[in-house]
Amino acid sequence: MAKSSGSVVEWMEEESYFFKLSEWEKPLLDFYKNNPNFIKPESRKNEVVSFVSSGLKDLSVSRTTFNWGIPVPNNKKHVMYVWLDALTNYVSSTDYFNNHNGFWPANVHIIIEHVIAGAIGQKPICGYGEITAP
Repeated sequence: MAKSSGSVVEWMEEESYFFKLSEWEKPLLDFYKNNPNFIKPESRKNEVVSFVSSGLKDLSVSRTTFNWGIPVPNNKKHVMYVWLDALTNYVSSTDYFNNHNGFWPANVHIIIEHVIAGAIGQKPICGYGEITAP
């Protein structure tokens, strides 16, 4: 039973594609150290550094238990998580791939508190795609 809502909590397992976030712990920590103003305020920077330092696990990027969402190319059984789809939308909506017109990368990236962990994955995901991260 969920304490906050009273809803029944059910353990589920499903097939998923994963992003190798575990490979990015040291590169991210080095980046934060060499770019001390990248994350503000300082309290959030400390939170992010602590989270990354505790050890990153590979990140699930797809689901199979529902069919709404963006299908994974070459595997229609999977759909992408909404935050991954949003990241690709941010980049493609600026016409980044055809025209480096100055709209991407964003010069400010505002992340609300409860999605800080998800935001940690954006820099590595952009890095794999050879896309400049915000």
